[in-house]
Parts: sequence; structure tokens; C-alpha cells
Amino acid sequence: MASRFPVALAALTAILLGALAVPGARADCDGPYPSFREAAPSAKRVVYGDVVAVEPVQGAGPDGRSSRFVLEGLSVVGSIRRERVEVRDLQSQPCAGYLVARVGDRVAIAFEGRAFSPGIEVNAIAWLSGEPPDLIGIEVVTESEVYEILGIQPARVEPTRPAGPEPGIPWLAVIAALALGVGGALTLRRLRTEDLG
Repeated sequence: MASRFPVALAALTAILLGALAVPGARADCDGPYPSFREAAPSAKRVVYGDVVAVEPVQGAGPDGRSSRFVLEGLSVVGSIRRERVEVRDLQSQPCAGYLVARVGDRVAIAFEGRAFSPGIEVNAIAWLSGEPPDLIGIEVVTESEVYEILGIQPARVEPTRPAGPEPGIPWLAVIAALALGVGGALTLRRLRTEDLG
């Protein structure tokens, strides 16, 4: 009988550990999403912009939201630059779900910021436009609020130029001038040939 007790205890421990490993199995691990306003000032990177694509994921709801999406916009920590970010199953905090969005949403994401007390590392999302999911902790902010939260001036970024010739250069005039130059040189050569002959 005494030898059965350690075996039963080991089996019970394995069952409990297995239950804790299943996402959502712990009642105390369904915490709120972190506040973007709280996390952004300490974040390593903050990007805001438009969700331009999503990848359907298993178990996603019928509303078109996905934990795998592409965000095109501006990175505004450090140097302000255009950025395209592929978000793939990014957890908001250890005891809450992934960041989700759908095409047409305009969102801001604070990557690797700190929130809660005591502070923990989080990834926080806020909505600028579109309909945010009905989840505790999700906030709505304006573009100007993003800059106010970070304590920086609004971005002035030159539009991205398409690959190809620089705009404003009169390429037709350049080609015409080259054609005239070549034509003139050929005419001069012919005249010299005729003079020599």
C-alpha cells in the first residue's frame, strides 16, 4: 500500500501540470489586455497604421479578426520611418490572449513595453479606427494621442517614392536632346565626308 502512494501522487502531479499547460485552463490566467497608454512610453518599438492583410487562423471568429496580420504604417520610437510589420501570434501578456485585428482596422502597437504592477513585459494594441474587439483592456486612441503618450512631435515623413526615374526630370526632353545631338553629329560627319570626296 505504501508503494502506491508515491505513484498516485506522481500521477496527480502530472495531471495538474498538464492542465496548467493548456491555454485557458487556469482560471487565474485570463487577465486583461495591457493598456497601450501605460505600455507605450517604455516600449522598444511603437508602430501605428493600417491592417492591410490577415492570414486566417484555426479557431478564429467569424468577424474576420486574426492573430496573424500585416500592419503598414509608421514606426515612431527613435527615428520616424515607414514600416511594414508582420504580426504572427503575438501574445499581449503572459496571462492574456494574442493581439488580433482585421483588414481595415487602424491600430497602434507598443512592442515590449511594461505595464501592470508589478511591471511585466507586454505587447499592447489600441484602435485608431475600425471596431475594436470587446476585450477588457483594449483602448481607443487618436493619432495625436499616440504622439502625446510618447512625448514626441507628430511625424513629418516624405512619401515613399516608387522605383524608377526621379520625378520632375523631363525625360522626354533629355531623350529628344540626345536624338538631336546624335542626328547633328551624323549630319556633320556626312558633310565632312562629302567635302573630302
